[in-house]
Amino acid sequence: MRKLLLAGLLLLVFTEQRSGPWAQEIEKARQEGQVVWYTNLNVDASQRIANAFEKKYPFLKVRLYRAGNSALISRIVSEAQAGTTEHDVTDMTLTFVGTLLQKKLVVPYHSPERRAFREEFKDKAGYWTGTTVQASVIGYNTRMVSPREAPKSYDDLLLPRWKGRKITMEAEAYEWFQAMLALKGNEGTLKFIKALKAQEPAFNRGRTLQAQLVAAGEYDVALELFNYRVEVLKSQKAPIDWVAPQPMVTNPSVASLAARATHPNAGRLFIDFLLSREGAMQIRDTGRIPARSDVEPDPPKLLKGLSVWVPDPQDDINKIIALYNEAFGIGRK
Repeated sequence: MRKLLLAGLLLLVFTEQRSGPWAQEIEKARQEGQVVWYTNLNVDASQRIANAFEKKYPFLKVRLYRAGNSALISRIVSEAQAGTTEHDVTDMTLTFVGTLLQKKLVVPYHSPERRAFREEFKDKAGYWTGTTVQASVIGYNTRMVSPREAPKSYDDLLLPRWKGRKITMEAEAYEWFQAMLALKGNEGTLKFIKALKAQEPAFNRGRTLQAQLVAAGEYDVALELFNYRVEVLKSQKAPIDWVAPQPMVTNPSVASLAARATHPNAGRLFIDFLLSREGAMQIRDTGRIPARSDVEPDPPKLLKGLSVWVPDPQDDINKIIALYNEAFGIGRK
């Protein structure tokens, strides 16, 4: 009985805060009882956000599934083929969202919070809105490379100074490769890759690991790191810094509502929270860059004053992966 009274009081508080149609939506979400969130955020960050949402809406529980982009897509497509939909909200890198759009696995949702986002980080139709921004930069070890010597562009990495396994790069840098195709064209990109291969770069998996390897002096430079990761290491006095090529490649993670969501009202409420100022501050406090315009990253220079390039989700990620593997000779015997 006491639990029922408490739930009623909590609902009354929320409906008083936001009355009218919104109060009805909260009541519908309360009846659903939970929201299922598929995300590429690591467990620590995603659990922090889930806990904050549950604290704000204690009548709702967040069921969290965390995986990489490819694994998320595979799971979502498999569910659709089986005629089921386990998730309500997805949050993944924009490059991979094209598959969901093509297969009509997401539906538009024009959250009122979208007004606080720059045009690059939301689509006009409402299918996706940015949550976090991954900004790709060139990282370098400050003990081995002076600021004057540090490469200022990707083309600078083709200089003789960097030949002989002095460069580390992501083994699956598909988003970066997508950007190169857009900025340099197919012919220019493949010419660049051929010259880059001659530099004998080392392939490693995970940009966090690569940042750690550069900071440890295993490599002079990293082709593509996320600048917020570098800033975390810098705050720990590690000898590492970064340079942003212009335009800087940014690939936001974006939130979308599942086309056949089991808990659609709770899903919309959760998206509102992800996109809200409160949600963006939770994202910032994990060290990441919020996509929301009125919440600056820490430090602000992570995005401030930098021109950005955002991928086209309509690009076929499978073709990009195949061309990437062919260009670098990955998978050949």
